[in-house]
Amino acid sequence: MLSLYDASVPSMIGYLGSLKKILRKGEDFCKARGSSPDYMLATRMHCTMFPLIFQVQMCSNTAKLLVLRVGGVESERLEDNESTFGELYARLDKTIEILESVKPDSMSGDLGRPIHVKTPLTSFTLSAADYVTQYAVPNFHFHLTTAYNILRSQGVEIGKLDYAFFETDQAGRLKQ
Repeated sequence: MLSLYDASVPSMIGYLGSLKKILRKGEDFCKARGSSPDYMLATRMHCTMFPLIFQVQMCSNTAKLLVLRVGGVESERLEDNESTFGELYARLDKTIEILESVKPDSMSGDLGRPIHVKTPLTSFTLSAADYVTQYAVPNFHFHLTTAYNILRSQGVEIGKLDYAFFETDQAGRLKQ
């Protein structure tokens, strides 16, 4: 049986690494064109959506809150005050470190136990299983995909395999 840990933490670790990789391509894109990294980090998909920096922070926060709410794993508060690519890389490294410290057993137990969520817009309660599968994992990917799309919309040369966290060779075959 797939555990809540298995359904979330290992892939989030991998995808946070992918997010670092696509952010580096965004930073390299800015350097190669002599454009402002500040502009890229402030770019939005639409005027009613949040900028690239926020999308990265939300990937981090979603992962950290998942292991807190489901596994009771406390971590240091990250202030959501990053303003450079370097600060975002450090935040992602810290988030990965937090997730790597999680013991799989900490997220086992009653799949039906209530998880209470309060956001700026609403609050709700889901079972632990539904919280992981219907809220946290999709929310994580929403913000990761939005970050990817912001970079892609600005001309950064990234594709589907940059989003994935597995490695491929030049011919597109999985590396062993």
